[in-house]
Amino acid sequence: MPHHPDLLARLRVAIPHKASAKDLEILRATGMETCTVLLTAEEKRRGLAGQDAWALDHATQAYFVACWCAFVNQALGAAFLDRSYEINLSAVGYVPQVTADQTEAFFWEAAEWLPGISQVAVSSPYILGLGIPHELPGWVGAEPCPRAHLLAMFAACATIVEHAEVAVNDLNALSADKHSADMRVLLGDLRAAKTAMIYAADLLPQLNDSSIGQRLHGEIEKNVKLAIGLTYRVGQLAAMPQLIGRSQLTPRRNRSTVKRKLPLPSERGFNKWCLTDPAIHQRWRRDPAAVSAIKMLWQRDPDPEATLDIQSEINAANALGAIWCNGQGNYYCCPWPAIYQALDPITIGGCSILRGQTFTFDVSVKEGRFKREILVASFRPIAEAD
Repeated sequence: MPHHPDLLARLRVAIPHKASAKDLEILRATGMETCTVLLTAEEKRRGLAGQDAWALDHATQAYFVACWCAFVNQALGAAFLDRSYEINLSAVGYVPQVTADQTEAFFWEAAEWLPGISQVAVSSPYILGLGIPHELPGWVGAEPCPRAHLLAMFAACATIVEHAEVAVNDLNALSADKHSADMRVLLGDLRAAKTAMIYAADLLPQLNDSSIGQRLHGEIEKNVKLAIGLTYRVGQLAAMPQLIGRSQLTPRRNRSTVKRKLPLPSERGFNKWCLTDPAIHQRWRRDPAAVSAIKMLWQRDPDPEATLDIQSEINAANALGAIWCNGQGNYYCCPWPAIYQALDPITIGGCSILRGQTFTFDVSVKEGRFKREILVASFRPIAEAD
């Protein structure tokens, strides 16, 4: 933490493009707990010996993701501040505006993840409001990248890689024998991150040479940013490993789906449970009241083809990996549909869904009126289903 700036320092930074670090230090203090929280999460993961990390409940996985993302962003923000102080000793308590903008982005991002940590810590359900794997805040443009920024990225990257290795090794110890293909992907990404970091580190000493070319400077910047981005992703996938295969898909803005038509009630092959969460439909099949309710729902549907078209879109999006459903439960009323989270921006049933939002397909009869809509909301558990 810097000393209070004296008058001379204030005069030195009275020129444009400088900013006080006071608010940044307040943000830093807000997220100081993230390192301790990550260490606690690592201990908790090691205590899961004998369990399949790919099948852990959603709340536990969300907790690991939140701890990791908060830690990485906090570490980056702190590194940017500290290296700026070291290089600009004559203006202690102030940082260049470009540094302030980048640091603030990281600290605010870390703060966004803190509720996820606290909610899960008290056993409350926490559904991620951000798509996974999540991206870091954008890099603030500066040509060339300030030397303090490069040094900050290296300092943070070394720590981030170290903890990513811990996460991957713990995951490998838990259940690698059952998921060898996923582990190969994750280990490959980690190796790629370390290779980029080592390559950039080999070039780093040349930063002291005032004659260094812009191309070489850019090569260092490109590789350290690549290493950080890859490692940030690896840590999240180690927390939610069932996404490893799906995360290989190339994100596409406003992805649309290719539907496979489902049979109508009057056609051969019709499945009256096709709207029900696959994880629970067997239970409802054995419940006479549920069977009666599902039959009544289809009888009262004025346009079953429209209903099935939307369900076909959901099935196609799920097959593409644009949405996913993992332990988030099902909607409370007949036909008890699954709750999904969008991994990409997508449009289903004419409803635009942003990355990270959760939704379900609400098909029901309320107050004598038939309802058919994509319901986007934050869902919470209730005591009983209807």
